[in-house]
Amino acid sequence: MRIFDFFRPYDPREAGGGVAEAAARLAPLLATAPDALDEALARIPPARLARILSEGPDAAALRTRYAIADREAALAILAAAQDRVARGGARPLAALAEALDTHRRAVAPGARAADAVVAAKARLLDAWARALDRIAPGGAAIDEGAARALGLGRAVYLSLCAEVGETSEGPIPADAFRAKLPRLLCFWPLTPEGLATIEALERVVAETLARESATIVPLEARR
Repeated sequence: MRIFDFFRPYDPREAGGGVAEAAARLAPLLATAPDALDEALARIPPARLARILSEGPDAAALRTRYAIADREAALAILAAAQDRVARGGARPLAALAEALDTHRRAVAPGARAADAVVAAKARLLDAWARALDRIAPGGAAIDEGAARALGLGRAVYLSLCAEVGETSEGPIPADAFRAKLPRLLCFWPLTPEGLATIEALERVVAETLARESATIVPLEARR
């Protein structure tokens, strides 16, 4: 098994921030479908929303996740979100998600690790792109062996096959495979453990780049 077989990339409960996680956490608190949150957030008075976030019994997990200590902190987060909407034209949900993440990263104990994971995600995506250019020259399809060279185990590879919808066990067209890679990192945990695992993935790809640099072997010849 490869590293990625131990990671659930599509579960918002394993999220590392962003709009998807904010929507997953806010929707039940506001009794609103995730795709209707923009409209709901635009209607609800800031004072009421601050009270829900800082005092609501069902918001305890959200308060822990985003390090919301009290009503003043909630009001500051909402003010920052409103400013993003007013100045930049951001949608209410996206603005609130950004404000929540900014606040959490400023005050929560794991902020340094979170910043390191964000940087590591960018490095890994770049390394994946370079490795794909070596492994799949000319847009060759990606089979399970090629996915393993990127650190992706069978479980994740099959989940990508199911999403792309080509066949149940691949191969996957290179463009479709490449487009799915950022999604794998969307919910990566912004924790020291998350950093250690993503650095391990970087080492797998680095080994692949070093191995593939001498000779490019077409996928068909690898079987």
